[in-house]
Amino acid sequence: MKTVTCKIKLVFRNGIGLVLSEDSELELSNEEKYALIFSSGIGRTSSVFAEINEIAKKGKESLIYLDKRIAGEIGDGEEVTALISSAPPRADIVFLAVPDTVTIPGGDWSSIVREGNIGKIIDYGTSLSFIVPSTLREPYIVQSQIISSLPFPPVKIHEGTKFTIVKKKQMEFTELIYEAYKKREERALVLKERIENGYYDALMELKNNRFDSLGRSIEFHAKPKVAFKVLKTLFDSYKTVNEQIVMDSIENFIGNLMFVSQIGKKDISIVELIVTGREKSGNIAIWVYGYEVDQIHEKLYKEVIPKINTAIEGVKEGPELIPMYCAGNCGELLDLKDMNENGVIECPACGVLNLIPPNLRIH
Repeated sequence: MKTVTCKIKLVFRNGIGLVLSEDSELELSNEEKYALIFSSGIGRTSSVFAEINEIAKKGKESLIYLDKRIAGEIGDGEEVTALISSAPPRADIVFLAVPDTVTIPGGDWSSIVREGNIGKIIDYGTSLSFIVPSTLREPYIVQSQIISSLPFPPVKIHEGTKFTIVKKKQMEFTELIYEAYKKREERALVLKERIENGYYDALMELKNNRFDSLGRSIEFHAKPKVAFKVLKTLFDSYKTVNEQIVMDSIENFIGNLMFVSQIGKKDISIVELIVTGREKSGNIAIWVYGYEVDQIHEKLYKEVIPKINTAIEGVKEGPELIPMYCAGNCGELLDLKDMNENGVIECPACGVLNLIPPNLRIH
């Protein structure tokens, strides 16, 4: 992990201009040409991802020249942390919103949107334009707003990126901009916490598929939301890195808990619990990730599952889990094209709700 503290200079430019102080020891490789800039001090809290297309070394303080069109809540002269990064992952699926006043239907617009946008980086709050051909009038430009993507933003558009357009009422469309700022704010707070608590690197190993994994499904007979709260308390000795209720309605509940257990530099394990269910029954997808298969096997079967068995009513162990297969008993292969904008896939065979793998969800 490489970071640098800089002062922001807002300008009109593409990408980031990074000026390191003369005494800075930061060295960037050829791949490290991007930065996730975040501020989380008093006042503004936000984050933005962009490409570093100019770098220099001079003066007594480090500076970042940032395009004010993408700065969001980050202000001129503000002190920020820049987390140096390699290129973002390629976007598999992107959800775009357009106002319902725009005379195009929702659905798959991949070939149209890709044209002219390949290579672009999209983040929360990115506005993406594309040209719509027409036989009745001149081609016209449509302006869309990013809702989400797979993997989650930031991502880079490539030749295989699929685009799904969702129609929104004008007020809902406008609110997406506010929601994007909120997601940038949340990301800044999460990054600060991960770095300060020392588990940022572990999550990046998970995101970059460097961990082995073992999974097991457990059925239970209790209210899913109650089970979720019990699990949160049950593992409070671990470091909680994610606690999220993705869906909470009369029909469905889905919640995600992720914990880090770390003893030494290489003895790292991440435990993830995905609780889904309806009314008074449900399913827990238990995943343990780490470097060593023996270590995560012991963690799963000698520590995590026994704890759950003693704390939740009506527990019955289900099958071992495989990424992208249903966490229910049916074992159905899931298709990413069935994912909604929150990363949830409902199994077409048994109806169990599934979250996409964490490497596609971690920011």
